Amino acid sequence: MNCVITFSGFNKSGKTSLARLLAQEQKVAFASFGDFVRKEAHRRGFSDPSRKQLQDIGQALAETNMKGFCLAVLEDAGFVWGNGIIVDGIRHLSAIEMLRDVIPHQPLKLVYVTASIEERISRSSLSRSEVVAVDSHIVESDNEALSRAADFVLQASGSLEESFLTLRKWVLENCS
Repeated sequence: MNCVITFSGFNKSGKTSLARLLAQEQKVAFASFGDFVRKEAHRRGFSDPSRKQLQDIGQALAETNMKGFCLAVLEDAGFVWGNGIIVDGIRHLSAIEMLRDVIPHQPLKLVYVTASIEERISRSSLSRSEVVAVDSHIVESDNEALSRAADFVLQASGSLEESFLTLRKWVLENCS
């Protein structure tokens, strides 16, 4: 597989679990904007950054230099041009546009993972008001546009296994 498959969706929608499983199954690199931002937070001296601090750092990286941010995430994952990769944690439509620019000769697909707020709360240690606060941060403001731009919207309510089977079927049909 030489597809670049990107994942987006609100916090606790299941996107990272599904993306990691897909990368393992397809034996391709796994890149994560979230993992990169956590590493950046540690480089900046945050030993246990809050969700808001991570969102603030990610937003600042995106606003400052989206191309550099995207390239750093790919490099951090050991991406080799021409090979497939799974990229998790897309928060900005401009990240999709930039990834298409920096990886021009490979098909790029956007999977938007969605789950109800009740489902997301059940997957989290956060309260409803905390989930709403996370969702309302500026870094999450492109979610609606990302869902509209998605090549595939995956409703990830229910079990991880069921969602993964649906994802796998779509990948086999669209990313060969």
